[in-house]
Amino acid sequence: LIEEFKDDMKWDVNIGVQDKDFIPGKETFAKQHGIPIEIHRVAPKDYDVNIIPKIAQELRKGQDVEIAVEYWEKQPDGIWKVVGGHWMTAVGATGTRDGQTIFVHDPASPGPSLLDIYKVDGTRIIDYRYQGDAVTYIQYAVAESPVTPPVTPPSDVSTPTETPTATTTTP
Repeated sequence: LIEEFKDDMKWDVNIGVQDKDFIPGKETFAKQHGIPIEIHRVAPKDYDVNIIPKIAQELRKGQDVEIAVEYWEKQPDGIWKVVGGHWMTAVGATGTRDGQTIFVHDPASPGPSLLDIYKVDGTRIIDYRYQGDAVTYIQYAVAESPVTPPVTPPSDVSTPTETPTATTTTP
């Protein structure tokens, strides 16, 4: 299944999964396996400064949320450039007077159940520990939710064909 999923996502050993293939790849895999989920972006644009409350809202609805981050480095010519990217699973998000916080399960973490907690300023993850000197930003997030099939009455239940009329009696 992992190899099939990688194929559907167009995963490449050198670059991983391109953004343009992420949602379509998940949709293809879900459809092929009859998995009733709906997959959507959490915010319509990249680098949405309100991404943390939007992630929190999706998590409150019980949705799975994955976040795409990009690593930016200042080049010798003074221009900032994207030098890489990564995906993590969001498991919590909060906003307080003191700032915003994201709780993630990160495949870059050294332990399978390690919870990473980061402060977030707008979309910048403060002190992301797995990318050296690069500045890490939340590019966007994707949520997945189960699709509930419509409820249809059993075929042996009859439905009324006439509309009941009200009668009024005067005492």
